[in-house]
Amino acid sequence: PFTFTYYGNNYTSLKVVTNGWMGFDVASTSNAYLNAAIPTSAEPNNALYPFWDDLDLRTAGNVYYQNDAANNRFIVEYKNVPHYSTGELYTFQVMLYSDGRIFYQYLDMTASLVNSCTIGTENAAGSTGLQVVYNAAYLHNNLAIKIEKGLAWLDENPSSGTVTPGGSQNVEVIFNSTGLATGTYTGVMNVNSNDPIRPVKSIPVKLIVGTVGIQNTTFGIPTEFSLNQNYPNPFNPTTNLEFGIPELGFVSLKIYDMLGKEVKTLINETKPAGRYRISFDGSDLASGVYYYKIQAGDFVETKRMLLLK
Repeated sequence: PFTFTYYGNNYTSLKVVTNGWMGFDVASTSNAYLNAAIPTSAEPNNALYPFWDDLDLRTAGNVYYQNDAANNRFIVEYKNVPHYSTGELYTFQVMLYSDGRIFYQYLDMTASLVNSCTIGTENAAGSTGLQVVYNAAYLHNNLAIKIEKGLAWLDENPSSGTVTPGGSQNVEVIFNSTGLATGTYTGVMNVNSNDPIRPVKSIPVKLIVGTVGIQNTTFGIPTEFSLNQNYPNPFNPTTNLEFGIPELGFVSLKIYDMLGKEVKTLINETKPAGRYRISFDGSDLASGVYYYKIQAGDFVETKRMLLLK
């Protein structure tokens, strides 16, 4: 019912195999029943393995599927499926979400051979995979496994690049609330580099999902003066400053160093009521703590920011 992204490729078809796995390579005739450790170049590849084992639906059990459009997901359920050797029954599900999340859910996994299976994911070449378990104790009733690429509601473009010494790279960060319930979602976006001092830079991110009415209150004319914390912070060499004014008036927004010396004027003019975002470039400044101060009528506020080069 939707295009599903798997290991960087998009698919619109799914092959469901009775032996507890599903493949995006629908042209392949593989129906392997003997499970193996993954990743492996041997077929099946480009597959999901919720419970890869020798199962037998010839005399009992059913496999169902449902397009749950209301929750942006596609569900496949193996219900009371017998094991080929023992006839013992298993019931489990796979849920594919339109944002790329994968859920394996296990309702009834009490059979004696439950620990002789493969669970995980694998790419088309069989060169990359996520093995959750292979022929070991792990499964139990009412277990759920979630597989996702980092934060499902956050993406970045570009995801990698090269920055020259003293240079910078703008990265677009995209928040996507599709399919998410109302609430607050938090996480950390890690930027990895070959910097010997700070090889990983962790940036906290937050997404607030509300009703349309609540979201609309963030647009239009603000009801009060405001000055937000700059982002990113720390920064190198650019950062964004946001403020809001509820009425027409003269606005001054200036940058100061730690000694209180003015180093840059960003705004010094009359502005109509509204919300504003100003980009500040500190390329000509040394690393250190700086302050930005707004004055609009009787409203005065100062905030701290950190420039790291």
